Amino acid sequence: MTLGQYIAKCRKDKNLTQEALATKIGTNQATVANWEMDRRIPSTAMVEYIHQALALSTIYRLSFYYGQAYSFRVIERLRRAS
Repeated sequence: MTLGQYIAKCRKDKNLTQEALATKIGTNQATVANWEMDRRIPSTAMVEYIHQALALSTIYRLSFYYGQAYSFRVIERLRRAS
């Protein structure tokens, strides 16, 4: 899973449109679309805004920063267990 796919998945899990996420984090829909299509990478500050807007847990934040496929498997296991 790429960083863009991760952002899109988390956004969709919260039932937000690209426009709604963009409004929450102070950017525009085109920027969110570029991230989701892996055309651009969000800044470190914007990553924090994304996490706050999507109310992601610490485990999601760690996987976001490290971007390892292993982290996503761990997350899915934790989600199924809860």
